[in-house]
Amino acid sequence: MDDLSMLIRDLKNRNWEVRSRAVAAIGEINDPGTVLELLRLAEHENWHIHDAIGHGMGQMKDRRAIEALNEAIRRHPWFVPEAARALCACNAEPDVDALIDYLDHPDPQIRIAAADALGWIRAGEAAEPLALLLRDEEGEVRRHAARTLGRVGDRRSASPLVGALNDADPRVRRSAAHALGRIGGPLAREALRTALNDPDRHVVRNARTALTAVHAACTTPGLCSGEGE
Repeated sequence: MDDLSMLIRDLKNRNWEVRSRAVAAIGEINDPGTVLELLRLAEHENWHIHDAIGHGMGQMKDRRAIEALNEAIRRHPWFVPEAARALCACNAEPDVDALIDYLDHPDPQIRIAAADALGWIRAGEAAEPLALLLRDEEGEVRRHAARTLGRVGDRRSASPLVGALNDADPRVRRSAAHALGRIGGPLAREALRTALNDPDRHVVRNARTALTAVHAACTTPGLCSGEGE
């Protein structure tokens, strides 16, 4: 058994000290090829192993190995969330263009992972393609897109999020209401007032909380001017 296979074996060990040493060993990897080979071997392991590998890679210090994580994003869609988190932990920038490309991936779970990753890094350039994702055929994808738009915080996203308040899926409406509370502005405020009459009580609760946030923001000069809407 080679070293990388042994590393994966140790990540499955019942003893937490063995697992912890394996995660620490991943953080010491300094070769880009080793990063990619480890991921190749781990592709069909369960999400616990993927998460442990991502955590270990988030501790890597060698810049060459860190840069390999972006190559991992491009090669391994299944590792997008872990690679993006690891890059953020290393204070490195994920490949935004690759993540945006994944918003069109045929697998809805990959679209969700890419949307979430773009939210973690607050990628403003992703606002428009994320807004298009609000029309996705999968309600869960639309929900994550709405949530991410709130994290990105681009005021231009207010209009598509207002439209999402009419989504047939109440989960999407809940996320849209929350996102509008983070974006703020007059357009968001008026739409949230209307959402107080939504038949779903969770949408109403989120709209009420979001309105409170929007009104609080209006006490800061310039945040309620409607610029960019």
